[in-house]
Amino acid sequence: MNNSFQRQFIDSGLLSRWIVLGVIILGIGRIWAGHVIPQGHGLGWDGELIYLTIIKEFPVERHQISHFFIQRSLPFAIAHYAMQALGWPFLAKQIVLFFQLFNLTLTLLSLLIWRWLADRVGLGTQGRLLGYVALAISFCNMLMPLYNPVLTDILAFFLSMLLLFFYLTGHVFSMFLVIAAGAFTWPTILPIGAILFLFPKAESALIGNSAPLTFQDKITPRLLLLIGTVVIVTILFSHNFVPLQEHKRDLLEAGANVIVSISIFIYLYVSVPDLVVNCARQFFYFIMDTNKRRLLARLFILAAFFGGVKMFSNYWGHQNEHREFFGWYLFDIFVKNNGRPLLFILNHFLYFGPIVVVAGFLWRRVIIKAAGLGPGMALVAFFVVLQVIDTQSRREIGNLPFIVLFTAMAFDEIGGGGKRFWMFFLLLSFLTTKLFVPFELDFPTLFFTSGGRYMAFKWYVIQLCLMLPSAYFLWRLFHVDDASRQANVTNPAGRTQP
Repeated sequence: MNNSFQRQFIDSGLLSRWIVLGVIILGIGRIWAGHVIPQGHGLGWDGELIYLTIIKEFPVERHQISHFFIQRSLPFAIAHYAMQALGWPFLAKQIVLFFQLFNLTLTLLSLLIWRWLADRVGLGTQGRLLGYVALAISFCNMLMPLYNPVLTDILAFFLSMLLLFFYLTGHVFSMFLVIAAGAFTWPTILPIGAILFLFPKAESALIGNSAPLTFQDKITPRLLLLIGTVVIVTILFSHNFVPLQEHKRDLLEAGANVIVSISIFIYLYVSVPDLVVNCARQFFYFIMDTNKRRLLARLFILAAFFGGVKMFSNYWGHQNEHREFFGWYLFDIFVKNNGRPLLFILNHFLYFGPIVVVAGFLWRRVIIKAAGLGPGMALVAFFVVLQVIDTQSRREIGNLPFIVLFTAMAFDEIGGGGKRFWMFFLLLSFLTTKLFVPFELDFPTLFFTSGGRYMAFKWYVIQLCLMLPSAYFLWRLFHVDDASRQANVTNPAGRTQP
């Protein structure tokens, strides 16, 4: 690595401080410019139809909204009482402004919590910077909270950061308070919080020291090239770039999707046996050493709380058969959302930024790092892995803090990246924020806010053809830096070996 670059920007923490300052300046600038989603004068789809009612009339009458939205009502209850205390009218413009300021504040607080998390697990400067970039410079945290602000996403993200921090610091009661808030903010906080509440952290995190990249790490770009080639050739043949009969086109598309899906499944889940073995070993020691009465008491508290939330939601809200929690959610992930090859990776890359690519490169290390933080975190990692293939990236916002922490730990273990890696990583991060996109033009707005299977085919093709070479180039820079690190270890004085 360029020693001057590392000393001036990485080790000094200067770049991290610039990132925080940039979030503040860009946030205030976006709010002042008034660029918001046109639906409902900035309220958005659900905001105009549902959340406006909750904000104006909280507490809402029984059966006025579905139990699905009751379990997302906390941010709007906060907005109701805060705006009432400030004397703001419940009009679209004031509601949008309140949520923009609310979201920006939560984003900055989340960056502060990241600093505490990094201190807690002993991250080096490289891992810390990776986290700052991943959590701040992305579409999901830099543009989305200000462009479509009247949502529960950023509060869910903030609560997940708090949950992770309280787990690592052992504050059980604080964890329960976060779980209670999450029960009325974001559905996945409940199961994740319950797991961490039941099974506390191990005594120490397993953080290595600049281990070289393994064969499993280095096989990633080969797999990426194979899958990308299959996808691009299939697109060329199946959509009349090259003339092909319709039944042959359908057969080719189906075959390519099967090949791609199997390849990704093998790559993502080949690390799960390590997770299972580590988890089983930790659970054995945990059950042997823990206080059984305390464990049963926590289990009883959680069961009573879960039952109370379910009864209250069903009593106060009307049923919505299309939005039942686990059944609807899992069906959406595994059946409805994966009609196009690599769609879930593309969406995550566009929504969360290049941290997705780095996590993919170091996937096995990421899983092992998660399992090293205790039996509860090992189970959470398994839960997150199951949701990775969801193409509706917005729904993974609550999992982002966990993935970023695990990836930063793995990134630290291999020694981080060099100057060229960081320059390209920062460039990709900025491009995925879409701050430069003129949203007033006729772009597919639904893609920019949710993505998933609704992405227009033209944008799917264009962005996939941009993502694949970018990911490969990022890996090449990463690999060159790793080779340079190993050479420096072998010949630290910089002398030419005879």
